[in-house]
Amino acid sequence: MSADGAGNKKISFIQRLDKGLEGFFGYSPIRRWVERHPVARKRLTARFSLGHFTGLPLTLLSTALIVVIASLLGIIQDYLAKDALVAVDIRIANLLYSFRGASLLSFFSGVTLFAESGIVILAAGVFTLIAWLKRQRILALGIWVALIPSEGLTYVGKLLFHRARPIFQAIPEDSFSFPSGHATTVVAFYGFLSYLLVRKAKSWKIKIAILSATAVLFVLVDLSRLYLGVHYLSDVLAGDLVGLVGVLLAIGTVEWLSEKYGSVDWHQFSSAFVAPSLATVIIAASVLYAVAPAPNAKHNRPPSVSLPTSNVLSIFDKGGLPKYTETLTNEKQEPVNIIIVSREECLTKAFAQSGWLLADKVSWATIKKLSIAALFSKAYPTAPMTPSFFNTMPHDYGFEKQTDRQTVRARHHARFWDTGFSSADGEVYVGTASLDVGIKWGITHRIAPDIDTERTLLVADLEHAGIVKDTQIVPIVPPVLGSNFTGDPFFTDGEATVMTLKTCE
Repeated sequence: MSADGAGNKKISFIQRLDKGLEGFFGYSPIRRWVERHPVARKRLTARFSLGHFTGLPLTLLSTALIVVIASLLGIIQDYLAKDALVAVDIRIANLLYSFRGASLLSFFSGVTLFAESGIVILAAGVFTLIAWLKRQRILALGIWVALIPSEGLTYVGKLLFHRARPIFQAIPEDSFSFPSGHATTVVAFYGFLSYLLVRKAKSWKIKIAILSATAVLFVLVDLSRLYLGVHYLSDVLAGDLVGLVGVLLAIGTVEWLSEKYGSVDWHQFSSAFVAPSLATVIIAASVLYAVAPAPNAKHNRPPSVSLPTSNVLSIFDKGGLPKYTETLTNEKQEPVNIIIVSREECLTKAFAQSGWLLADKVSWATIKKLSIAALFSKAYPTAPMTPSFFNTMPHDYGFEKQTDRQTVRARHHARFWDTGFSSADGEVYVGTASLDVGIKWGITHRIAPDIDTERTLLVADLEHAGIVKDTQIVPIVPPVLGSNFTGDPFFTDGEATVMTLKTCE
């Protein structure tokens, strides 16, 4: 030990604590406990020893395994209780479907093949063969300890929970949804290979690079399952945790057997053990990608349900639709304050004639354009809108009108949802209108609290354009004082304007 300025040896934290307790109690409780429990002291010391695997390494590994299992049980509990996580599941699935595009579908349909069970089993077989020929049989065992328990748990979980998959699937999947087998596989297989490479690497830069690349692959495969519409968020999170259980078990098995029998020659191990397996994955995935059918970009909307009466408010009572828009976690926010009955092909034309433009879809290009316009306070008359939800679905249409400030930071805007109901005059749409008065957090807008004034403005613009056939004001909910999903306060009288638009030419 090093000496301090007085020439005395530095003492440890435990020794300082012991000395302090001795001064407080008049005796040393730590020393007394050690003297009375020599066996417990010996075992506790062994648990934190760095000299062998069954010391601190096993303690940390066991702790990690307990944390992972507890997290997995928490997700299962949330799923069984239909907690907020399930509400987020459905809305994220619907939101990603609304953003679905051909290029990203093609990309993610290729990414997801890296965790296809048949391909991974083939690659694991290649790794096993190489490890066996190199007389590294414990490593050959390790890959299957990572895969078999985790895949088994996933299979049992699917049978136990019987969760149906999302309805907007881009690729066909006929098994149950919870947990995700692909998420399990990518973590178990590539996580174990990553552990081997990190253990062999001597440079911390290389170790961090390997772990970072592995984490990116995990995220991409998880995103592929969500974007392709074959899993919910909780499915992939649970699958990740199940795969991590397999990895931790495999690490423990390899390290314990290696220390006990000394049969793993880490000096002989190199990336040459792993490279053929990864090459197998790439080749097999490329072949399967070439022959697989193209993913389904869009699903046909089901035909509208005709209202039994001319009263469009029956969509709430008899139709079972909510009267409020909702957040990602299914919390109520602004109530519906505009209801429009119109032919689908006439809706956007009617708003354009009234001076309200259809907002651009959210994409990297439109987000970049919006960011630049917001930074320099420039105009962007068709800027994209932050998604909002009604009956679990993101809005179908976003319309906006510039204010006198002529900047993207402030705008009149309205969101509308297709209810799936129709009357003799057309489809029934519900919506909300509000005024953006500034940028919040750099990613969304802050609204003015008086949303009734915006409703009145939108109705007046539509009527002034001469495209409204009929207008009536009806009470929907009691007067509300609340806040939206970003915490902006709003108030409303709870009324809604019901408009029937004229047929367009």
